[in-house]
Amino acid sequence: MRVAPSFPLVLLLISFCSSVALSQVPPKPDAPPAKAPSKELDPIARELGDAPKLLGLTPEAIARHPAPPVIRVGTRLLYDTGSSYANDANDHWLFHEQAGGGIGLCALDVAAIEGPAAVVVGQFFGYNPTSGRFEILGATSCNFGPAAAVGDFWIHPELLKSVDTTSAFRVRRGQYTLHGKVHNVLRVRVSSGSRTTQWMYDTDTGLLLIYRSGSTIVHASPVEKDDEDWDGVVLNHMTLVGVRHIEWPGMNGKAPEWCRNLKRMRYQGHHYVTLDGFPPTSGGAMDMEFRASARGNSMLAGELVDVLEESRAGRDALSRRAFASGVAGPGLLFITPEAFKAMRPGQVLEREERIGYELVVAHKDQQQVVIELRHPLFFTRRVYDREGRMIMVEQAARQLTGWQGWVQRLVAVE
Repeated sequence: MRVAPSFPLVLLLISFCSSVALSQVPPKPDAPPAKAPSKELDPIARELGDAPKLLGLTPEAIARHPAPPVIRVGTRLLYDTGSSYANDANDHWLFHEQAGGGIGLCALDVAAIEGPAAVVVGQFFGYNPTSGRFEILGATSCNFGPAAAVGDFWIHPELLKSVDTTSAFRVRRGQYTLHGKVHNVLRVRVSSGSRTTQWMYDTDTGLLLIYRSGSTIVHASPVEKDDEDWDGVVLNHMTLVGVRHIEWPGMNGKAPEWCRNLKRMRYQGHHYVTLDGFPPTSGGAMDMEFRASARGNSMLAGELVDVLEESRAGRDALSRRAFASGVAGPGLLFITPEAFKAMRPGQVLEREERIGYELVVAHKDQQQVVIELRHPLFFTRRVYDREGRMIMVEQAARQLTGWQGWVQRLVAVE
């Protein structure tokens, strides 16, 4: 199952950072042969995004290709996200407060690549114009699919070469200048009623450069006046602004042994509010369960279920959320044994300068390690035991007079 991330309403292009093409790192000559990927991962490799389907790419065709050379375990894609462009009566495009919107960033980490499958973990951050800082938006999103084309975030360049540009959908090849660099691109566009959605891929790297979705109007965009295909108000967009590689501790290791037969992990907790100078006040209860459907040497994949919602509405009415973990990235359900050994107190695992946070090893002893994502306006705290299980997770955001957040603890593993 693939669940696309929900795009926050955002606006106004942020200053960009240069994209850097990354190459695959060849294995060391004396490295032992990699263990064959689990057959459980085959169904994951058949989960396609919307753009690959529209381009006529089949799971069988995609499975014949690996991840693009620019993509490897530890790669981070950073996207500028935006919304609410508008056009007034004088054919002027309005931005930000005038149009009603905001600005944001989305960080996507390649957490695992194994055989035919890959896992991508994402987090959205919205810009608060009052504080002049970014804030964390919602929970972590997870995507998994074929290594050659996870979600809509990339499609292997060889697959893009095979696309028929005479298809029923608007598929075009050409060049596009982004951040001062000219890219060879393939664009696919589909309209339904008044809504138009568009994906633009760099055909040399396979990366998604631009995603747009919105309602059309009769005026042409001032930045694309020669393009009759994009007359309209852009309600949502994602624009690639950075590609880099992060060396995560233990990313060359394997998932812990207990992952091999894992069926479920259940977390219970509550929401809370902490006012400055007062003890915290507990809010609504939380009861979440991860149900594994695929287990590999470097990843776990399945769904995250709200147990309380399931008990009220029933399984059929439940909104299922894809969830996964891998050997790289900020860590979710597990960290590798190698990561536990390598981490040291006070170590900065990574920092994202544009967002303004650091991921730090806040504490470590023989029994557990605490990893904190620190920012003046929010934090996320995850605690792992020596076996690599996430035994506690907490997330909170700064309010005017305190903190509002939630905390959950591991209560059952099967």
